[in-house]
Amino acid sequence: PTGLALTTGAIATLFVQWGLFPLMKPRPGTAILCGGLIVAAGAAILMGASSLYGIAAGFGLTSIGIGFVRPGFVSGSSIAVGEQEQDSVAGKVASVNGLAWIFAPALGVAIYGGHATIFFSIVIALGLFVSLWAWLRLSHDPASVAE
Repeated sequence: PTGLALTTGAIATLFVQWGLFPLMKPRPGTAILCGGLIVAAGAAILMGASSLYGIAAGFGLTSIGIGFVRPGFVSGSSIAVGEQEQDSVAGKVASVNGLAWIFAPALGVAIYGGHATIFFSIVIALGLFVSLWAWLRLSHDPASVAE
């Protein structure tokens, strides 16, 4: 059963990054805004899921959201600074991503083990927060929405 959910998530993320992203060509802020909302929706489905297919659907939707957020964050970080600073920013982004691969699973399991509803509520809140942040940034810089 776990394999179905994980495979669904992997396929969903690859579909976004290899399929949708190249077709849609979203600006970083738009990708983060949309991705955060999709993450929140997927986590809400996961929180209420009681069947394997519900879990796979929620995990797949969450993975679609992450498929938008991560490249939006990485590319946005790169273009937010001048050419001289891009190496430094790329290194910092890679370091944060590396730390996330180490700490996020342990922290997630610890929170989920204590109370699953709290875990999913945190994921929903983070998705909504990231989307709100992106929306506020986009509303102050309309040029960042256009290509």
